[in-house]
Amino acid sequence: MYGKVYLILGGPADQPQQLWLFSAFDFETVLNRIRPKIETYISHSQSGFRPNRSTSDVVWAHRWLSAKILNTPNLQLNITGIDVSAAFDTIDRTLLLKTLWEIINEDELRIVQFLLSKTTLDVKINGTNTTQLFTTNVGTPQGDSLSPVLFIVYLENALRNARSNETPQVLPNEIIYADDIDFVGTDPPNINDIETSLKNFRLKVNVDKTEHTELRKDKEDWKLTKKVGSLLGSKEDIDHRKHLSNVALNI
Repeated sequence: MYGKVYLILGGPADQPQQLWLFSAFDFETVLNRIRPKIETYISHSQSGFRPNRSTSDVVWAHRWLSAKILNTPNLQLNITGIDVSAAFDTIDRTLLLKTLWEIINEDELRIVQFLLSKTTLDVKINGTNTTQLFTTNVGTPQGDSLSPVLFIVYLENALRNARSNETPQVLPNEIIYADDIDFVGTDPPNINDIETSLKNFRLKVNVDKTEHTELRKDKEDWKLTKKVGSLLGSKEDIDHRKHLSNVALNI
């Protein structure tokens, strides 16, 4: 049955792992049917789980910002990166379905609703069952092609709520990959307002992991800031990758 999950406790560092078991239902067919409509809804700033988009878009967006800083006198930019804790696991399915109602037709919505309604949990510790199956109505399964797209739809609605609380003069640009969100502007955004807006969608900002980076031509430390695995400074990133290669080859 679609949505059955085993929570396996044990192994390295006793980290829980999720294993979703799916039926033969063709999730890719459902996704292909609704994707064109989804694409018209998602902001261009989102690069995750989209056709012809990848982390490369995020890297080059930051590269462009870096070049802009180095070639524009007196320009200062602020990048505020936020971490959304356990984002896939906290989705309010009712809010998700309400969002989808505005995007896809009734038949498509019924299919998605059916898929989400058939999820159950089973807890295992070191391979031994410890509970009976029980139904879960929060979050989306992970491991199929459809669920990540449902997540970015849900996140987009939450971000639209956050954007509506900002005045146009201070509305920051965004660079997003899945649940990694960077707000870019001449001034830092109001994190408290963003946190409140996302909280309305059961998305929790991990304030301890919020990262503020100030980009200025007369400063150097921002070049060592890492975004999706790449440093903002081109030379610094190349040197870092050379170092990693040398370590891997024991040079």
